[in-house]
Amino acid sequence: MIEGKILYFARAGAANTDDVLCICKARADELGIDTMLVASTEGTTALKAAAVF
Repeated sequence: MIEGKILYFARAGAANTDDVLCICKARADELGIDTMLVASTEGTTALKAAAVF
C-alpha cells in the first residue's frame, strides 16, 4: 500500500513555486530521487528548481 500526503494551495500562481519546490525536494530525498525534470515557459521556475535541486 502506498500512503501519501496531499497539499492544496488556496490560490494558484507563481507565489506557490518556492513552496512546491521545497516539498518536491523533500519527497525526492525521501525516495532517493536525484534527477528532476521541470517544465518552464520563461525559465524562472527552471532557475529556481536548479537552485533547490
